[in-house]
Amino acid sequence: MKKKLIVSCLLLMLSVLILPQQVNAEEVIYSSEQEAKEEKFKELVDKGVAVGTYPIYIRFQHSQQVMEKLIYLTLKEKNTIIQGNIAIDVQDISVTEAEVAQLSEAEWIARTHAKAWSTVNPQTTFPIRVDSQNVKSQAGQYTLLFYTEENVQTKAVVTVQKKAVPNAYQKNKEQPGYENYLQQNKVGWQLFEKWYGLFLQIVLFLMLVLPCLLFILQYLATNKLVKKTIQSIFVATDKKMD
Repeated sequence: MKKKLIVSCLLLMLSVLILPQQVNAEEVIYSSEQEAKEEKFKELVDKGVAVGTYPIYIRFQHSQQVMEKLIYLTLKEKNTIIQGNIAIDVQDISVTEAEVAQLSEAEWIARTHAKAWSTVNPQTTFPIRVDSQNVKSQAGQYTLLFYTEENVQTKAVVTVQKKAVPNAYQKNKEQPGYENYLQQNKVGWQLFEKWYGLFLQIVLFLMLVLPCLLFILQYLATNKLVKKTIQSIFVATDKKMD
């Protein structure tokens, strides 16, 4: 009896640890391919992933059958341009008058985080060229042109300032007492999911396993007490017989 009870508790502990992974691993089956695309797109947006194309497996109902399909979802922002199977994206930036003449093509690309890629094969990227002739070394806003060899183009707004003007965040960061722990240990959505899953496992463990362990301890204590009582009875009986 005791061995069966201990084995049952161990199996219960194992199921508690495995169950969350099994639940997370189960892919949702959507009612249509379009619904699956929309929901997966919302998930990417909620996670705050960067602009780009992401391969996603979806499962959906079609003609009373469950279909599985690999799709590519592309997240874009205001400067993202898609032509055919090629996408290009850049970010608006601010520079100083002194920097304008010094920045090379590679530095313009790096500063604007420019990138071009295939929307059907995200691992494939394309070289980017920059036309910066419209950007002047005087305060104002200018258009910076980016393009690929396939002539897929996009533009970034470059704000030229007389000198770098730190915003309130940067000013605060320069203070001696600035706390940079969060900057070095950013908490992203994936990290949150990881710790939330661990927290859920611990809660389930405490709710399901601890009562079982307490029951085992009570059983062992009661069993010991019963044996001791029975032995006392036998000893008392033997004395009377003597």
